[in-house]
Amino acid sequence: MVLKGLFAIFAAFIISLIGTANIQAEELKEVKVEDQLISNAKAHLGSPYLFGGTSHEGFDCSGFSQVVFKQTGIDIPRTTGEQFETGIAVKKEDLQKGDLIFFETIRKGPSHLGIYIGDNKFIHSSSSKGVAISNLDDPYYWGPRYLGARRVL
Repeated sequence: MVLKGLFAIFAAFIISLIGTANIQAEELKEVKVEDQLISNAKAHLGSPYLFGGTSHEGFDCSGFSQVVFKQTGIDIPRTTGEQFETGIAVKKEDLQKGDLIFFETIRKGPSHLGIYIGDNKFIHSSSSKGVAISNLDDPYYWGPRYLGARRVL
C-alpha cells in the first residue's frame, strides 16, 4: 500500500515537471525568435547598400528587413511603404526588439526603415554605410526623422 502511494506521488511529481518544462520551452521560443532575428540581422553588418538589393552582396533598407525576417521564418512585404502597413502600430516608448521602425527621409511618408535591437538602437541598410547600427534618437539625423513603428513578431 505504501509503495502504491509513493508511486502516485512520484508520478504526480514527474507530470508537474513535464508541465513546467513545456511552459519554459514556450517562453524560450518567444525569446528565441527575437534573438534569432537580431542575430540574423547582425550577420549582415558591413554589407553594402544597393538600391533594390536583397542579398548580402547589397541591400536597400526594405530588402534588408525582408531578408532578415525571412531568414527567421517570417514573411513580410517587399517595400518600405508595404512594410509600414503590416503588423500593428507601436508607440516609440513601447518598442521591443524586432519591431520595424520607420523614418521620413527623402519624401513625405515612410522612406527608410530599420529593425529595433534594443537600448535605443536599430540595425538598417543605410545608403552611406551599408548595414550598420545607429542610435534611434540621434539628434542630428534619425531622431527628427522618426515616423513610427510596427510590430510583426
